Amino acid sequence: MPARVRLNPCQNPRPTALLLAALAVSLGLAPGCIAPPTSGGPSAEARPADTAPTWASLQARAIEQATRGAQSDNPRIRANALEALTPVPEVAAPLLASGAQDHKAVVRFAALVTAGRARVQVVGPIAERLATEDPDPSVRAAAIYAARKVGIAAPLREIPALLADPRPGVRSNVASIVGLLGKKSAVAMLDRMRRAPMPSADLIEAVQTDLQFAGSIYRLSGSPGALEFIRSAVYLRDNDPARVLAIQMLGRLGDRAFESNLNNLMDPDNEPIQVRLAAAEALARLGDPGAGMHVVLEAGQYDAVAVRRDLKAYLDTPVIPADAAPAPPPGQDLTEADRAAIERLRLEQQRAEAAEQRRREADRSLLNDTATHERLAAGVRAQAGSILGLFNHELTREVADRLLSDNDPRVRLAASAGVLLYGDPATAR
Repeated sequence: MPARVRLNPCQNPRPTALLLAALAVSLGLAPGCIAPPTSGGPSAEARPADTAPTWASLQARAIEQATRGAQSDNPRIRANALEALTPVPEVAAPLLASGAQDHKAVVRFAALVTAGRARVQVVGPIAERLATEDPDPSVRAAAIYAARKVGIAAPLREIPALLADPRPGVRSNVASIVGLLGKKSAVAMLDRMRRAPMPSADLIEAVQTDLQFAGSIYRLSGSPGALEFIRSAVYLRDNDPARVLAIQMLGRLGDRAFESNLNNLMDPDNEPIQVRLAAAEALARLGDPGAGMHVVLEAGQYDAVAVRRDLKAYLDTPVIPADAAPAPPPGQDLTEADRAAIERLRLEQQRAEAAEQRRREADRSLLNDTATHERLAAGVRAQAGSILGLFNHELTREVADRLLSDNDPRVRLAASAGVLLYGDPATAR
């Protein structure tokens, strides 16, 4: 059976720094601003293996693409371009200083997070001011992080209130930042605030927010309950954005005990290509890039024809009842917040199974929608491009060469971020 692709218009695979994963929709790249080449779709021509471009030449092109994107008229492209430049702070510094003062909150957030990760000193005074003055709560949290990473003691007193914000996007962002700040004393606060109500959040948003809390709690404390929750989310049905996020987190958190499960998730008969790519990424971060390189090569050439083929194969298969979310092992040390989060996973499973047939009918109407096929195929290529630097091989350099010239700006910018991962000492984090 051919590999499947999920038709989830809200999912937008992109560079996957843990802190920004929760913004897959709000920071998603959109067409425009970066001049496309004359050819359409992924290039049909591939270089012979012995003439594959070097990583150095690919990275020069990637820096040029990202630098141009950081000055785009589109705020989403500006935000993602700044994130792509994380491994090259000497290039990024002036762009980050400008981005931290952008009129769009999404750009300020990306600039401050990137500045914090890269410890860009010039952004420190700007971050110190924004930590108390910015009107956007996510930006204030990012400013606290950026300031503290360069030695400025921005006040932490607002963090508990930000963690209790009823909006799932804000709460996710702040929870991730607390994890990156590295203060182990924050675990009790995270565990407590994880249970604060989110009246406007649906179950999908609630699960994704819980994942961000669980990731930070595990980073700071090694909590087995938090890790078990992330593992359980891998098996959610009809919530591929959460599944992809959970799988990527397990790779970044170094969960070697889950390696055999990750290998199973690359089965083309049972998993959509986005999930298979996430598993390939996680395995590469765990030290086994060879296990999933074939998935990256496949996804790097994904096109509208493949989307239609996989959609048809998916619609032709019967609906299979979903299994319940895996129960934690007997005797597992779970907090009350862990148990509440796992219960939300079970409710999400029930919701997903009930919605499966309705979603299939909606997807059937897209069988002949070429524009949607093109957009979804570009999303898959972008996800593949965003991790290319984890796979040091001539064939992946050929893929990078093609994707840096793709006709879709999402793909070109994601490939730029992926190419710049190569040789970055922070890649595994």
